[in-house]
Amino acid sequence: MSFHQQSTQKELDEQEQRLQKLRQLGEDLIEESDHDKETTKDIKAQLQDFDDCWNQVAKRVIDEKEKVSLDTTCTYCIQMR
Repeated sequence: MSFHQQSTQKELDEQEQRLQKLRQLGEDLIEESDHDKETTKDIKAQLQDFDDCWNQVAKRVIDEKEKVSLDTTCTYCIQMR
């Protein structure tokens, strides 16, 4: 794994940790609101927005990592000929 790929993976891992903290904060807020129906609905909607956004970003990064890996492999194969 290249330095760039390692750096990208580290950033993904750090962002995932932040998202986990955000989810926990959301759950804490729901608890503090005594599970008020409207508050719970709003918090869960915002958390879902973050999850959806994160999933899109993670998918793009994974797709790009696979592309870079494939490009590197192809370049190596061509050089070996």
